[in-house]
Amino acid sequence: MKTLLSAANIHSVIVPLLVLVLAAAATCIAGVPITVLHIVTWFSAALAAYFFQACNRLLMPGARQLSYWFAVLLLVSAPVFGRSAVAALPDMAVLALLLGAFVYGFQYEGYQRPYSLVFAALLGGFAVLVRPLVAVMVLPLAVWLLWQMVQKRHWSHVWLPLLGVCWLFFWAKMPLGDMASSPLVMQDWSWVHWFKSPFATGHGDGHFTLPNVLFAISPLCHIGFFVLLPLVFIFFKKTDLYLPEKKLLLLCLIAYVLLIGGLPVQNMRDLLPVWALLLLLLFPALDRLVSYGLFYAKQAVWLFFAIALLVQWIGFWYAG
Repeated sequence: MKTLLSAANIHSVIVPLLVLVLAAAATCIAGVPITVLHIVTWFSAALAAYFFQACNRLLMPGARQLSYWFAVLLLVSAPVFGRSAVAALPDMAVLALLLGAFVYGFQYEGYQRPYSLVFAALLGGFAVLVRPLVAVMVLPLAVWLLWQMVQKRHWSHVWLPLLGVCWLFFWAKMPLGDMASSPLVMQDWSWVHWFKSPFATGHGDGHFTLPNVLFAISPLCHIGFFVLLPLVFIFFKKTDLYLPEKKLLLLCLIAYVLLIGGLPVQNMRDLLPVWALLLLLLFPALDRLVSYGLFYAKQAVWLFFAIALLVQWIGFWYAG
């Protein structure tokens, strides 16, 4: 473990338990710690893309195949996603675990499979262990799943997620109090930070261009994500949020944005969950854009795709 920390040059950073355990186990096989950390990150990025597409297919099974793949393309080609995928940091693991928890949670609601509850609880719990900030997303999902069990009178299923969570904390051997050991603890949160850009905390001073309230919603139109995203909003309809699952995603998104906006720091990688959930909410509009475009102006759609890719990769190199 000490070799891993020194190899990644992250001894002064709070390193998530899950990433270290996976990397330590794989080190026994590969033997090159820093390479293993990168492999774990790459695998997590691929898993995040898989869960993202699975979530879209669950929420909107009748969309065009091209729409599914273009949504994945928007997710993974975002410069912030690309930079996180090539860094030996836990951001990809957080995103993969979080999206996986939503996928299995939605599977349980649709198919009432007991094992889906266990996987949703485990992945959601691991996500909180890796990045405690995402607890504001995992908690609404847990409450929603509990309500589904009560509403459908699946009393025999209640013990399954509880067993999974108990096993998780037993395996992690991490007291709940240690979750606040991250530099970003709740005691630093304040609504005043929404309107500030310079910060002075016990962890150091920070000076940023945008106030936190604009930073937290920057995935709506930012070179680090997809600067042409406002074009998708043209095809957005209120009925796109009709499903209870979509309302849950919107609630999780708002809760996380409010949390990020109140912290005295700005890190673009913390916005990856915002980016993923935003694309999930906008997927019907994206599918509508693709459908209308292929029917009325097929060449214009492909031109839009090409411009999107070009803008994304220019943004990637610009951000680097």
